[in-house]
Amino acid sequence: MDFNRLCKDILGLESKIRFAGVCDDSGEIKYGGQREGIINLLSADETKRSNLQALARWALRNSLSSKVGKGRYVMAEYEKIKRITFPLEGDHLLLVTTEVDADHNKIIKETERSKSHNVTNSKFAFLLCGSCYWCASLLDAKLQFGSCPICQTVLTTQIVDKEL
Repeated sequence: MDFNRLCKDILGLESKIRFAGVCDDSGEIKYGGQREGIINLLSADETKRSNLQALARWALRNSLSSKVGKGRYVMAEYEKIKRITFPLEGDHLLLVTTEVDADHNKIIKETERSKSHNVTNSKFAFLLCGSCYWCASLLDAKLQFGSCPICQTVLTTQIVDKEL
């Protein structure tokens, strides 16, 4: 998954999103960042500690997933912000903070959509048109095709190398 692209897409959803970032298993923010003009409420050390706590809570949720299912997101509302956390591949977390009056249901829905449409860092993809059976192989799966170049049908089949 292209984490930088994902964070950029999320920040573009609406102006009430303050921050979209991805932390690794050390709690360090590796991708994304804060919207321009927003003042940090936490220091860098406090942010890292908060991220480590979020990682520990996701580890607990994952240990229970065989009984309750895999967690999709968690949302916490504070007096000054809302924080929405999504698990990502490779022990990464997507952290999104918003203004308190932001529509978190809309942001969660759009973030889930962005996560599912954000193509992996795959080097290979195969496209197939279900209407005229036009097909193509791509060496860069980050390229996107919305419709078949032959019959203009919306392309619904894209297989990336992790699915092969």
